Amino acid sequence: MTQLERNNTDMQEENLSGEELDIDISSEYAELETVLVHRPGREIERVLPSNKDYLLFDDIPFLQTMQKEHDLFVETLTKHCDCQVLYIEKLLEDIICDEQIRKKLVTEIVSEEKCRGLEEYLNKIDDNELINTIFCGITFDEWANVIGKRPRFRERFIMPPIPNAYFVRDPAAIIKDTIAACKMHFDVRVRESIILRCIFKWHPLFKKKNKFCYGITTDEDRPFTVEGGDITVINRNAIAIGWSQRTTPDAIEKVAVNLFGKGIIDRVYEIKIPSSRAYMHLDTVFTIVGPNVVVVYPDVIDEEIETSIYTPTKIYGQVKAHLSENITTNFISYLETELGKPLKIVKTGDGSLTEAEREQWADGTNVLAISPNKVITYDRNVLTNEALTKAGVNVITVPGTELVRGRGGPRCMTLPIKRKT
Repeated sequence: MTQLERNNTDMQEENLSGEELDIDISSEYAELETVLVHRPGREIERVLPSNKDYLLFDDIPFLQTMQKEHDLFVETLTKHCDCQVLYIEKLLEDIICDEQIRKKLVTEIVSEEKCRGLEEYLNKIDDNELINTIFCGITFDEWANVIGKRPRFRERFIMPPIPNAYFVRDPAAIIKDTIAACKMHFDVRVRESIILRCIFKWHPLFKKKNKFCYGITTDEDRPFTVEGGDITVINRNAIAIGWSQRTTPDAIEKVAVNLFGKGIIDRVYEIKIPSSRAYMHLDTVFTIVGPNVVVVYPDVIDEEIETSIYTPTKIYGQVKAHLSENITTNFISYLETELGKPLKIVKTGDGSLTEAEREQWADGTNVLAISPNKVITYDRNVLTNEALTKAGVNVITVPGTELVRGRGGPRCMTLPIKRKT
């Protein structure tokens, strides 16, 4: 365990005996107070040439360097922002020591994986090995060693690893003081959403006050998929959700209905972006970094993209999401109205389409705002970072040579729980 991990473990143990954490995200750029992360673990070493496409990786990452980069990222985050960093693997450790919670977690995983004998396997291993298995999956040989017999079918992985788990932005999202327990598009990422949902439901830091705005009823299960990378909190009254490769319009409407019914917000913007791995989420082409600064990928945002605006209405006494407007225009003009001021538009690659394509692929648009006009981003996106600096943004860079191989940047690697209001 690194010193950074020890410090954050001590912080988490101290908080366990204190008050429950507040949850409040009302913008994308207010000063960050509490955030969740996951340090890449051995699951990364189970990305192979034969399974990398299924596991949503473009290349084979090097774990040791990836961990060093992630440690430096968290260290940079805490150095430049007075924020509490919580590791989801430690939060998971906290809750599975309760036998009833452990059983519930195992039941959810078994129900999803649909693997005969999986419950027997997970019940035979101790708590530490259970956490390791949840992230790393189960190989043919591991199965045989624990169960005492070989399965009838010989697969390298009886249960696959979840190497995308360090992108904690996607399995959940905080919208003001509510939690969206996201439903993931690809099978290999569903276990990540189970982990986050269980932590928010049962961990002492969250369980008393938490309220979900999506993802805990059966009518919100897949194929109604929505992922946190597609959710942007514009202000206290409006959010934007990307209709993307991984988020469906039907799910967006369900989220809108739930938020309107709870009186959380007044408007939901549905922004249609190309269904492509290159533009997998809204936050890969558009990010708000300050009260009047946004960074965008020009090849998508400059185009006339279909935008739907949902507002609440009542039909026979029930709150519904009314499609008040369906437009094909530049979303930025609506964003200016929401933020109440002219915007500085920072373009990925500083506007060069050639460089923009290159730096967008390396998550140049996926920056993390830790306070107004202060961001953490990968050092490799040189032109985008220079453009942000020219726009008055304080740019703090970290290396991302290995972290970027999973196709995600600093925003993807963090799940903000509370920002200052």
